[in-house]
Amino acid sequence: MALSTYTYEQLGFGTELGPLTEKEKYALEKSWAAFFASGIFPYIDEQIFIPLYSERKSRRNVPVNVLAGAMLLQEIRGMSDEELVEAAMFDLRLRTALHITNAVGQPLSLRTIQRFRTRLRRYKEETGENLLKTCFDRIEDRIMPFLQKYTKYMVSTGPLKADIGGRHKRKEAGENRDSTG
Repeated sequence: MALSTYTYEQLGFGTELGPLTEKEKYALEKSWAAFFASGIFPYIDEQIFIPLYSERKSRRNVPVNVLAGAMLLQEIRGMSDEELVEAAMFDLRLRTALHITNAVGQPLSLRTIQRFRTRLRRYKEETGENLLKTCFDRIEDRIMPFLQKYTKYMVSTGPLKADIGGRHKRKEAGENRDSTG
């Protein structure tokens, strides 16, 4: 699959807010989603991920900034892959944060997330480079204020793990939870 970006279909914050009341729009504009949509998402560098994609012409990929941003929010919120896909369909805040619009449709599926994670893992095994960590390290100055300001409002399961290319286990309140993130 060739890497292609198509930000023209990723409309900006506030694009699909028609059915919301003014009070709801205001609340969304003050939420973590708006901060992420304007302060983190635009700075996710898709070019970092070029080695994961073929140079041959092929069908379009899901925008890498959507995948990387989704995986970051998945980790912060302690979501499973299934919960992430569901939230991408129904949670207006997550859709806002990732610039997901009806023009793009539903860009996330379990298969898409798992294939992206597999590509990341294989690349790391071959080269030793964790592309997701590289990406997040470059925007750490944007991620840290977000974490400091908003993680108290979000479900958080511990420190952010930059090694999102593999599976890991966390212990919470005495229970084991297998999570992809």
